[in-house]
Amino acid sequence: MLPPLIVSRRPAARNLFEELFDSLCFDTAVTLDALAAYTMTRLLTASPAGWPAAAALADVADELLATPPRPGLAASWFRARLVLAARCAAGQAGLTQLRAFSAATSVLTFHRLDQRARHDRAATVCQQIHDLGLEGA
Repeated sequence: MLPPLIVSRRPAARNLFEELFDSLCFDTAVTLDALAAYTMTRLLTASPAGWPAAAALADVADELLATPPRPGLAASWFRARLVLAARCAAGQAGLTQLRAFSAATSVLTFHRLDQRARHDRAATVCQQIHDLGLEGA
């Protein structure tokens, strides 16, 4: 069953996972950042043959990154993922860094955590975003 697509009819998020997942599903800017970042990351980490295709997505990434960053947990996570994937495709960041950040921002892992651990993970990721210079991109 699909959740309500009319925002006013959707139940409010009860925890950090629901906040993250709702944004991922219903905020177009977040969804586009996430899809582009995921695609670039998979192409970059699959094999060297994926690098040209990931680099070809640079125009898409540039277009998405030209829009102002949005507030919120999901927006910051997926925008940071996109920035890092684009940097990696341009040879400005390494695959190890990209893999580590993708693991830290894994939605599946976040879902499996209890609420206290989610708060801790969110704070850790926020610090990583700052340390890597990925905020405000």
